[in-house]
Amino acid sequence: MAIRSVSILKSWFVTGVKPLQSQFWDWLDSFRHRDEKIAFSDLTPSLQNDINSVSGFPITLNPGAASWTAPVDMVIEFIRVYDPATITFKMGTTVGGGEVWNGEEITAANRLLLQLIDVTAGTTYYFTGITASTVIKIFKR
Repeated sequence: MAIRSVSILKSWFVTGVKPLQSQFWDWLDSFRHRDEKIAFSDLTPSLQNDINSVSGFPITLNPGAASWTAPVDMVIEFIRVYDPATITFKMGTTVGGGEVWNGEEITAANRLLLQLIDVTAGTTYYFTGITASTVIKIFKR
């Protein structure tokens, strides 16, 4: 069935006129049912940014992610880095850089927590020394 504009849908329900069955189905398909989940990707970019800026929801990067771009200005309360192998972790605003965190060895299965980092929207942060198994969680304030 097709999704129709509100003005077209209203024209099918003029007083005294009965819509066709196909028009009624199009009307139903044009709106979300309260039981349907709304995908995050269906939200407007500004609403996605507002949700991302709310504290309390950690950002979990895909394993092995070598970079992350801040969606909004925020203060990162801490970053959790976990890897089953021993790695030397660095974080910077340039590839291979350590401007934010200049490197620390993380022994297998231990966690490294970096604290209070002020980040700017649109800035990309690069992670060095990670493996395909490294999981990084960013907790914002």
